[in-house]
Amino acid sequence: MKILPFEIKYIDQAVEMFIKNFTEDQFYISKEAAREYIELNLGKIPNYSFMCLTDENLVGVLFARKATFITGESLFLDTIMVEPNSRKQGIAKKLFKTVILEARSNKIDHYHALADGRVTFPLKWYERMGFEKTGWVELAGSLNDLKF
Repeated sequence: MKILPFEIKYIDQAVEMFIKNFTEDQFYISKEAAREYIELNLGKIPNYSFMCLTDENLVGVLFARKATFITGESLFLDTIMVEPNSRKQGIAKKLFKTVILEARSNKIDHYHALADGRVTFPLKWYERMGFEKTGWVELAGSLNDLKF
C-alpha cells in the first residue's frame, strides 16, 4: 500500500470510485459530472490531493485544498473515499494523516470539512479523528426554488 500525491492518470479509476461512494437510491451522479468535480478539485492550487495504491490499483483518494475562511488559511477537506472492498484497513486514516502533515509543513493549521449529517458515516469517522462540529448549518438548494 502506497500513499502518493494524486496523479491524473488515475482519474478514470477515481471517477468510478466516486460513483460507487456517492451514488445512492435518491441521488445519481453521472461519469461526466464526477469527472468534472474531480478535475475541479485537482485544478485548485495549491492542491492537497493524495491517493492510495495497491499493486497500481487505486483504492483510496483524498481531495483537499487550501482555502481562506474566517480563521485564516485552512485546509478544506473536500472528498475522502475508499473502495468498498478495501475499507476497514486504515486507508482513509493514512490518507488523512498524509494530508495533515503536508498542510502543517506549509504552515496551515486549521481545517474545514462538510459531512452529510443525515448519515452516520462519515460524520462519526470525522469525529473520531478529532473534528468538531461548528454549529454552522449548510444551506443549499435549487435556484429555481427560491422565493422573492
